[in-house]
Amino acid sequence: NGLWRVRIDGGGPEPVAEQAAGLPAWLSETELVFTQGGNGRLHRVTAGGGTPQPIFTSDVDTSARQAYPSVLPGSDLVLFLT
Repeated sequence: NGLWRVRIDGGGPEPVAEQAAGLPAWLSETELVFTQGGNGRLHRVTAGGGTPQPIFTSDVDTSARQAYPSVLPGSDLVLFLT
């Protein structure tokens, strides 16, 4: 499983991130947030691809799966389900 992108005017699919689960949400015009399938945690990645970065710092309890991210319009806040 992975997160892929493809140009709407044609071309082959290109990988954005590996082990993505569920639907991603746009953080900005160039960045996405998604649940990483391997660990069930929220990560962010540029739309062009790259190494996903965890959203939470190590001092936050992340024992529960984090799913279905949704960015609040006009803010830098992300809602999610556990």
